Amino acid sequence: MSTLKVNTLEEATSGGATFFTAKAWLYLNGSSFGIVADGNVSSATDQGTGQYKVNYSSAVSSSSYQVAGTAYGGPTNGTYGLTINAASTPLSRTTSSLEFDTERTSTFSLEDTADINIAVIL
Repeated sequence: MSTLKVNTLEEATSGGATFFTAKAWLYLNGSSFGIVADGNVSSATDQGTGQYKVNYSSAVSSSSYQVAGTAYGGPTNGTYGLTINAASTPLSRTTSSLEFDTERTSTFSLEDTADINIAVIL
């Protein structure tokens, strides 16, 4: 197997976009609690109903990253949307970890869900 290492990946055309890749990603079951799949994640912690902490295997270069995520409640509890958000405290980002909440969109209450997906982009 060969490894390709680059510092910057750009589109070949003049003025093309620079590509940014996920520095970490996670598929988490928040109901029975467990990591289903991940990249650059060493562990995850259940910190209470709808509250989670993710630790990175390798630190990211800055805490000024973006977090993209989805959470889905599923048909067992009725189909509803959940958001990845800050809830009552700001989203906590460090170079070694991320703390986030999942919230039911219809009631704005913290809630565990089986299908949580997070990507960290820098």
